[in-house]
Amino acid sequence: MRAFRALFLSDLHLGTRACQAERLLAFLKTHNADRIYLVGDLIDLWRFRSAGLWFPQQHVNVVRTLLGKAKHGSELIYIPGNHDDLLREFLDLQEPRLGRIQLLSETAHDCLDGRRLWVTHGDQHHHYLKLLQNRPLHWLLDKGYGLLTLASLATRPLYAEGESLSRNLRSRLKRVGSYYERFADDMLERAAAAGYDGVVCGHIHHPELREQAGRLYLNCGDWVDNCTAVAETRDGRFQLLRPELSALQDWPNCAAALAEDDGRVAA
Repeated sequence: MRAFRALFLSDLHLGTRACQAERLLAFLKTHNADRIYLVGDLIDLWRFRSAGLWFPQQHVNVVRTLLGKAKHGSELIYIPGNHDDLLREFLDLQEPRLGRIQLLSETAHDCLDGRRLWVTHGDQHHHYLKLLQNRPLHWLLDKGYGLLTLASLATRPLYAEGESLSRNLRSRLKRVGSYYERFADDMLERAAAAGYDGVVCGHIHHPELREQAGRLYLNCGDWVDNCTAVAETRDGRFQLLRPELSALQDWPNCAAALAEDDGRVAA
């Protein structure tokens, strides 16, 4: 069991056939942390509304495993995203909780080295908020995303471990790459304006660790295509993890050390 100071997971999309629950369960059984952040889209309530309730045993086991970690000492913090936004209605309660899980709209993570990171799903960025105002376009994009997810799921056996149709398409579209850049820049600007030293988020299904102008951008990725998580180690380093790799990327816990040796581990 690998034990961390903090573990961040986002975009599990439980309740959809695209969720790689088996790999997620294997990951949870071998990774633990003092504090576990569920950074949005844990359960895909959008799919429940459009396709009806579908929640197989493996998905139930993921929830049970998370609750088991809370029972045995891990602090669980759940930040709803856009696909489970109905849970944001509970945030009006004085002490919003789902059993052993604390429910927050966003929060701050205090790093071992004294830095503070803004932890939020990421659907508050201005590009997505603009999209929400255009309901027909938002509906079309949601349906398109659903079709791409199904196509990616159907063709998953044709790809090597860790690859998929949707990842392949995204990597070939330069405009998508520029969107990832704009998203990261926007989230870092918002974090800086709020007085944070960086941001931990999800939402765009694109795992990434980056330091920009002295601030950290940590995107957890997802458990549909990438199967990644972000972790803070006991000695304050941040790692981007995949089940088949001990650390996809690894950053030291201070900017000076980063300048000398970025510490990244080749995938």
